[in-house]
Amino acid sequence: MLHFGWDLDGVCFDWQYFVDWHNNVYGTDFTKEEFLNPDFPDRFGVSLPVLQRRVDRMYKTVGIRNLLPANGAVSAMRTTAKLGKNSVVTSRPPWAHDDTLYWLHANFSRALNGKIYFTKNHHALSLTAGRLTKSEVCVREGISYLFEDDPLHAVPAAESGVRVMLFDYHGNNLESHPNLYRVYSFDEAIGTVKKIEGL
Repeated sequence: MLHFGWDLDGVCFDWQYFVDWHNNVYGTDFTKEEFLNPDFPDRFGVSLPVLQRRVDRMYKTVGIRNLLPANGAVSAMRTTAKLGKNSVVTSRPPWAHDDTLYWLHANFSRALNGKIYFTKNHHALSLTAGRLTKSEVCVREGISYLFEDDPLHAVPAAESGVRVMLFDYHGNNLESHPNLYRVYSFDEAIGTVKKIEGL
């Protein structure tokens, strides 16, 4: 049976929501493309720790339970539920767990037929120090495909033998890897899976 692992932030949740919130609260006019560019902190003078605190503030003030899923995320996960098992593999910090579980069950209940795994977060190592990495969870749980947008999670998973659908919002200059598939939409990601599987 195929086992799909779904990242949340950047895949099931669209970062455009955070960018709009950030622009409103901090009086900026960033685009999502700028925010997701790897050199964002250097170009705009917003250090990673400050940016992480702002992301946390958005989650806490808006409320994770009030966030909307990314367009197409629910139907995409329902499609893969017909092909196998869907699990969530997320590195959200401990304070977000309860609200994340609520959000998932409220929005993805008919599509989520696997488990929810909270992994190590390279932006919050002190809060997630005892956890496994995403690649370690994928290997341990036999995840066939990981839907991910962060190369820091995607590349180790691919190197561990997991096929990764990398939503390439960052315009990465990554070296190619046979298990790494750059995709730009849910339709393309699922189409790629079906092509690989001969479905």
